[in-house]
Amino acid sequence: MADDVATILGYEARTQVINNFQFNNFAFTQMFFNPSITEDIDGRIASWDVLIADRTAGLYSAPGSPAHSVNLTPIRSDSGRLLRDYRKKDIPGEVLNQIRAPGSASKQAQGRATVAREQRSLAKNIETNKELHLSKTLTPGAQSYTVTDGRGSEVSVSITNSGINTITKSASWATAGTDILADIASAKAKAQEESGMDLKHAWCNSTFKGYFMHNTDIVNLLGGTNEAVKQVRGTDDVVIDGITFHFYDNTYTTPAGTVTKFCADKLIWYHPEPSKDWITIFRGTELIAVDGVLRESRGLASWTKVDDDPAGIILYALDNYLAVLTVPAAVCYSDVIT
Repeated sequence: MADDVATILGYEARTQVINNFQFNNFAFTQMFFNPSITEDIDGRIASWDVLIADRTAGLYSAPGSPAHSVNLTPIRSDSGRLLRDYRKKDIPGEVLNQIRAPGSASKQAQGRATVAREQRSLAKNIETNKELHLSKTLTPGAQSYTVTDGRGSEVSVSITNSGINTITKSASWATAGTDILADIASAKAKAQEESGMDLKHAWCNSTFKGYFMHNTDIVNLLGGTNEAVKQVRGTDDVVIDGITFHFYDNTYTTPAGTVTKFCADKLIWYHPEPSKDWITIFRGTELIAVDGVLRESRGLASWTKVDDDPAGIILYALDNYLAVLTVPAAVCYSDVIT
């Protein structure tokens, strides 16, 4: 269980790891940023192999014959610098006075609650950036997006994703007679053909609920109109043809102030169960100074120090991470409307 964030600041500033904070609305990040697909590295430069699936069937050997010589797994090597998300907040001296108020437990609790609230705000900002990064990582082609550096300046991030399968729809999913099941089957077949992996998840927003509840084949598959409405309308996900469709409406705000959905109204991502077989989340390290002592920080961390000009608290949060596709062909992407 995570340390209680209300105890973050005592009489001595210290490092407080917060990588096991969970925000329930960040379902996308929670699925991928987990220990099973995380690889720890030293520093902030990662290298990895991109695998090209080999689906060739092998040859049997006759008794007493030598082993067949086969080619090495085809790969290409890649490398990149981890994304560095480093933020701070200046908390006024009044809060420091509350925390250090002798004999006043209520004031101390109030001050610590203020620091805890601001710490959670920093962590949530970082989680939002992770969501944005993941959404771009699963989108084919050259992807560029802009985030702020916490000081009013903008930082541009560019990712080029080659090898993700783009699935062409048979017709608009907004039309009741469209064979949505055939389109889903096409995505499953393509992923299996190109990567040898089975699609298990799809991400879209709640606009897709309308497509499913009014599609003739989907309604029949789910057991009729009433049953389709029951399974789709009041839930966050539904299983269709072995794939869990996640209806995800989480948003982020661009530096220009535009509220944007991670999952656009007409787009859908498909992928297998998250594993290192096709995606890796690199987690890097960085030296931080706490009380004049250098310490190595890995993953999402937060710490405080007391400032003296003027007196107050500086609250920091830091994370170094990068999501990469090692088998891009395991992912499918589709525009189901235009």
